[in-house]
Amino acid sequence: MEIQVTILIKEEIFIKIFTERKTIFFLNYNKNNLLSELEVHWGIKVWIDNIELDFEKDINTYLNELNSKGYNFKEIEQGNYLFEKLKITIADSESTGGDGNGLSYLYSGQNIEHLIKN
Repeated sequence: MEIQVTILIKEEIFIKIFTERKTIFFLNYNKNNLLSELEVHWGIKVWIDNIELDFEKDINTYLNELNSKGYNFKEIEQGNYLFEKLKITIADSESTGGDGNGLSYLYSGQNIEHLIKN
């Protein structure tokens, strides 16, 4: 089952329900209808520089792998990590209301100034 909902602020929500899992991601567009943000909450694999980020797996694995490729990160909130060069944040399950340190959230935006604190 696949549901597509368009909201006035041009945010498209895609939800795909499997037997026991959900795939939830948000695509946000700017005023020119160009993709400006991606938010993944569950259920899809994301590839960054030949590293497969699979939800539920230990986030520390990805922190180490990305760091070893020269992508430095900082913890902006407990369990939430910013990779400024990649313009992404990833977060563990506990920081998003669940349990454990499995990857449960990924955000990427064209403009991440709101995430960078001086």
